[in-house]
Amino acid sequence: MNTPERPPEPPPPPPPPSPQRRAPLGGDARAILSAAGPLFFLPPVMALADRAVTVLGVPLIAVYVFAVWLAGIVLIALSAQRGQVD
Repeated sequence: MNTPERPPEPPPPPPPPSPQRRAPLGGDARAILSAAGPLFFLPPVMALADRAVTVLGVPLIAVYVFAVWLAGIVLIALSAQRGQVD
């Protein structure tokens, strides 16, 4: 018996590449950090650091302001880096 030859079936399409994203920390970390960051600069919170203490000759309030500011920048940079596709 002679059966008609069928053309070969094309291979199935490859699955779409899955992005290698890391899960954000507790949702959208950048939004949380951006909203929570200014809370550390409210007068009642800053009053906790307003003491007659110096750290290496620098008043504690100045150390507090720059430490919170630097921590906010570092945390937002880390969360932005975590959101990028590897």
